[in-house]
Amino acid sequence: MRISPSKIKLHLSIAFEILISRMKNNPEYIDHDIFEGFQTRIEIIGPAVRFKCFPQEKMFEPECTYLVGEEDELEDTDLPKSLKVREIDVALTFRFNDWPKQASGWLTRQRQWPNESLLKISVDEGFHVVAKSSTKDITYYEWRLSFARVDCVLLKSIPNNSQCKHCYRIFKCFVKYHLSHPKLVSTYHCKTIFLWTLERFPPDTWTEDNLGHRFLGLLGSLLHALVMRQLPQYYIPSDNLMNKFKNKTDFVDTVCRKLSDMRRNPFSHIYRLGLNAWDDEMQGFTIDEMVHWNEKPEKDRYPKDRTSDHHSNQEELVTTRSIKIDDQTADDLDFVSSVSLRHLSRELKYNYYDCYTQHEGGMELMDGHAKVIIKYLADQILPGRIIEAGSREEGTMTPSHDGLGYTLQADSDFMYEVDTTGFNTTFTLEDTEHPGFVHLPYIFLNSVLENEITKCMRLSPSKIKLHLSIAFEILISMMKNNIENIDHDIFEGFETRTEIIGPAVRLKCFPQEEIFEPECILMLGEEDELEDTDLPQSLKIREIDVALAIRFNKWPKQASGWLTRERKWPNKSLLKTSVDEGVHVVAKSSTEDITNYEWRMSFARVDCILLKSIPNTSQCKHCYRIFKCFVKYHLSHPKLVSTYHCKTIFLWTLERFPPDTWTEDNLGHRFLGLLDSLLHALVMRQLPQYYIPSDNLLNTFKDKTDFVDTVCQKLSDIRRNPFSYIYRLGTNAWDDEMQGFTIEEMIHWNEKPEKDRYPTAEQDIFYERNQYTEK
Repeated sequence: MRISPSKIKLHLSIAFEILISRMKNNPEYIDHDIFEGFQTRIEIIGPAVRFKCFPQEKMFEPECTYLVGEEDELEDTDLPKSLKVREIDVALTFRFNDWPKQASGWLTRQRQWPNESLLKISVDEGFHVVAKSSTKDITYYEWRLSFARVDCVLLKSIPNNSQCKHCYRIFKCFVKYHLSHPKLVSTYHCKTIFLWTLERFPPDTWTEDNLGHRFLGLLGSLLHALVMRQLPQYYIPSDNLMNKFKNKTDFVDTVCRKLSDMRRNPFSHIYRLGLNAWDDEMQGFTIDEMVHWNEKPEKDRYPKDRTSDHHSNQEELVTTRSIKIDDQTADDLDFVSSVSLRHLSRELKYNYYDCYTQHEGGMELMDGHAKVIIKYLADQILPGRIIEAGSREEGTMTPSHDGLGYTLQADSDFMYEVDTTGFNTTFTLEDTEHPGFVHLPYIFLNSVLENEITKCMRLSPSKIKLHLSIAFEILISMMKNNIENIDHDIFEGFETRTEIIGPAVRLKCFPQEEIFEPECILMLGEEDELEDTDLPQSLKIREIDVALAIRFNKWPKQASGWLTRERKWPNKSLLKTSVDEGVHVVAKSSTEDITNYEWRMSFARVDCILLKSIPNTSQCKHCYRIFKCFVKYHLSHPKLVSTYHCKTIFLWTLERFPPDTWTEDNLGHRFLGLLDSLLHALVMRQLPQYYIPSDNLLNTFKDKTDFVDTVCQKLSDIRRNPFSYIYRLGTNAWDDEMQGFTIEEMIHWNEKPEKDRYPTAEQDIFYERNQYTEK
């Protein structure tokens, strides 16, 4: 006969029932009181049959009754030891002395642990098969390979008082207490992550000083596994332990958000260990502690809120520890990717050299289109003044590839500050229910065309942008018909189009297909494809964004918290300069309804002041440009993450790590930190606006689960394999494989076999580069 795992477990569970009956009826061999006050149940759990004894409700005192409910609630309740739930799992197994072929790769792969002697002992243990099929079909005859005894051999070789085992126990405690609902992450997942980690960081490298670093690394590895829905089984990597999670998006997202919050705020969860924040508030306490705890006011229930002095002291402790850990890990291997941080710093600088050298901005470097349009807009359309904003003004431009090398991006961002002297009203801001948005008051507009007639109106952002786009069309027509004042060739070979993008009206000039040589046609397609095509600079698409804005000199109430919150940057003098700049409101509503009169507050000019205070040659600006390059080239499809998201993350980071703490040596460390912050924001669907934290910039992402998951998986892969993406700069891994190459390079690249198209042996490449440098 062929043995069915499901039938085996069914027969074993029946045998358990018979065994319990015999035990209860045969008091000669056992204590007759052993089952008093307990109910017994047999159930099948994975490959095992579980015998469970749990206390009956009737044996509790009246004041304790509220503690007892369904069986699932009882499992984790900290009852007195005599009343504790008992669980005994028994798995039927067959042992095989030979090592299985599926796990043969484990014997030969490169690693730092286990050593050869321990490996031999593990192999001599053999393996077992347990009654577990890949499906629940009772006619299915698959059995699962089990390496439980090999796990015991490996982990027992590590002393119980070693720091790595301490860290692993803490890791399991965190998962048990904080990630138990929904129940997705098992202790086997934790053990698998721990074993993979030991291969890169052997037990003797775990010390008291780096315990926190290792612990956060384990949390980070678990987060990446969940985001990717990918956790290779330790002995058979082709077996994905999280394959079944792919159809549980909502549950996985819930756990990822909780885990990401733990990763970013570990202290708040450390102090609540034993208290499951996702379950009943009282779970994890003894009966006496629960009664005492329930009598406390809400603010005194958790250690972090006991006293303001304790909280402030703890924050100071956290800050001190964070700085210490940051300094320690700067020279260490990165926990998630296992790359050398110093090596990564050098490779980032080498491969993104143009981010270091091409950062000049300002009006004098704008192309002919921008200069002409600014002049005509100021003279012919609206009274006001043009203010440059965006990366040009901030000195944070990223280079674009033109086939021969890198050039500056051809985009220009401007704010058109409207002259409000013709408005017979005093402008004040009225807050709305949406953070970051305001209402403007009704204004009395003296129309020049109608002379004495005065209109009372409230300005609609949608209508304003519509009128401005029409004005752009008129402007272009005037420019084309007035060749006396402009270069008559300025639009030759280009098509123009106006469109509304967020709060701005965009004038786009893109090259016509007929101006290209025949061999270049393959690079052209629809307009969306043209945007990212690396054309020569003379044929580069021009995008000029103009946002209509109204300035207010008074700092807004919604952003008052920015002035007082504790941070390391900016200093008081820079803060005063920023506040003196005031705030602008731009034509952007919280909805697309044309009758919505909300305007969005813009701190673009304040951003410029803050970022211009940092030298363009500083390491933090270099790192920020590289970060933007990565997002631009590798996270552009689907298009969710914008440069504004990147800038917001960068500004928040500067508050914790001021510009003078960024060096060439910790460039890789800081860069990976920015990637981590972006991943955390996407997983949580939470990115507070820098000046108004109550305004969540990712609020609209909550309804785009599939798109966000796609970007998170890509970002997680970048975080775990940074070198493979560094060497592919100029090629968008989610777009056409050949994007970013010249025609000759494309032909040569396409002729290569797949394995030779991308450099993967970064150490060999770096060695050759060093050899060249030494010569």
